[in-house]
Amino acid sequence: MINNYLGQVFRSLPAPSLVLLTDVPKFTIADANDAYLALVHMTRDELIGKGFYEAFPNNPYNSVPPWNSLLEKLVADGLPNEAPVSKYLVTPAGADKPQVRYLHASNTPVRDEAGQITCILRTVTDVTEVTLAQQTHNPFTSGKFLNETLRIARVGSWECDLINQVIVWSDVAKEIHEVPADYQPGFHTAIDFCHPGPGRDAFVQAISEAIADGKFFDLELLIDTPSGREKWIRVTGKADAVEGVCTRIYGVIQDIHNRKMVEQELLQSHRQFESLIQTVDGIFWEADASTFQFSFVSDQVRSILGYSPEEWLGDPDFWQKHIYPDDREQAVRFCHRETQEMRNHTFDYRMIARDGRLVWIKDVVSVISENGKPELLRGLMVDITKARQEEHELKLLVSVITNTNDAVLIAESDPRDVTGLRILYVNAAFTRITGYAPAEVLGKSPALLKGFSPARNDFDRLKDAIYHLEPLKGATLRYLREDEECYINLALLPVTDVRGVHTHWIAIGHDVTDRLRYISEIEERNHKLQEIAWMQSHVIRAPLARLMGLIDLISNYQHSETEKTELLDHVLTSAYALDEIIRDISSKTERI
Repeated sequence: MINNYLGQVFRSLPAPSLVLLTDVPKFTIADANDAYLALVHMTRDELIGKGFYEAFPNNPYNSVPPWNSLLEKLVADGLPNEAPVSKYLVTPAGADKPQVRYLHASNTPVRDEAGQITCILRTVTDVTEVTLAQQTHNPFTSGKFLNETLRIARVGSWECDLINQVIVWSDVAKEIHEVPADYQPGFHTAIDFCHPGPGRDAFVQAISEAIADGKFFDLELLIDTPSGREKWIRVTGKADAVEGVCTRIYGVIQDIHNRKMVEQELLQSHRQFESLIQTVDGIFWEADASTFQFSFVSDQVRSILGYSPEEWLGDPDFWQKHIYPDDREQAVRFCHRETQEMRNHTFDYRMIARDGRLVWIKDVVSVISENGKPELLRGLMVDITKARQEEHELKLLVSVITNTNDAVLIAESDPRDVTGLRILYVNAAFTRITGYAPAEVLGKSPALLKGFSPARNDFDRLKDAIYHLEPLKGATLRYLREDEECYINLALLPVTDVRGVHTHWIAIGHDVTDRLRYISEIEERNHKLQEIAWMQSHVIRAPLARLMGLIDLISNYQHSETEKTELLDHVLTSAYALDEIIRDISSKTERI
């Protein structure tokens, strides 16, 4: 709670002091300075983390009202208060028997920027000598010890005589104001020490109310010393009246500058801590380990889930209610089990956002234990929806690469030698096409693959693409597989990292053997069809033209029987020739 610098300042304070959390009714001890440890003869480990009443069960006023509820009263009304002087039995280190000590304690709230109480500064003053001196009824001894004690505690007295218009400061009060010992404050000018602003206005009002109705006041003010230094003091005052008329106001002035500096450092530390929490890319939260009721939720809940921290904290079952029903039972049961085992844990589940979206949450939980039992849970909820989607897409991509009919090879490139490749991955199609199992090629160079003979391939395009780190598409390579030649259409894709440095190559090979064979067969059929077409357009025309001429002669001219017989013989010969040609065409067509 206190950083290193702040811790050094706090622990060096001469006044014994504790920092208490406001977790009513426990009031956990967050820190104790060296003076306090010396006073109670305990170590810091014996105090830190324990409740105040647990650490000091024998406090004389723990069971005496109203002094047993001063801490609760401070949390309720936000005002500083003091406990009466109490008697303690303390056994100093090396002593044989306990000694009587009389202690006076004051409780001061420490507030954040919003005015909320973040912790309580409890300061203890050892007034044993003063108390014992008072008990002896020796005015000289009592006054002497009182002055020395007040000087050590930096507490001075003051009095304002309204009848004679005289203000009296004790020596310590003058030391606090940093004025000479012979300084005499003016009746109308003493107020000038108060720093202009709300503090001075409050002090003037408090004096007026004390004169008017005898009201007691207790203020913390900022003063300006003659040296120009600003200093925090605490002023208390009470009025004396004679027959209803105020004749004097008197009280004490305490130097609280160091304490206020500690409070401000505490406040700054708290602000930095709050700022850090609010800038974390996740929902920081705290909850009771037994009830799972949340006591803190950071503002990031607005951007991640669309709810406000107030909505969350206002419903004790908010977390459980907003877990996706399919995940709810398992997530809550897992968190309960790990908490009871006092194990820090991490788990994933889905929550329902305000707009109905499902948000994947990774919840990282720390279990804070006390006396062997879980007391507090602190966690960070991180939105991993995008990562989950990318994981799902990656699985789909892996499935596609694994099950595709195209051969896929991924090789790592050596930045110092772009042609130095090392195979990292091959899929099942690669094995089916090339005959190489993954174990035979992983970690080796693609150049070692047999079957790609330079004599049957033009590797110049391939080498140029690799050397110039350029993509390559449409390169067809001949590959000999078990004495059977096949054709692979190859595509090469260079891969770079976020810095633009080339790191990998992806090679995709598509077996085009059947397609090329089919194209060859189509071309051959087209050639035969062209022959048939030529025969149809040229060879058939000769006998057909003869037939047409002979028929024209027979039909349109007179002939003798001998001439008709001769012409019919020519017709028959031409018909036989035409039939032979048609049979040849039919035979060629059947062979296509």
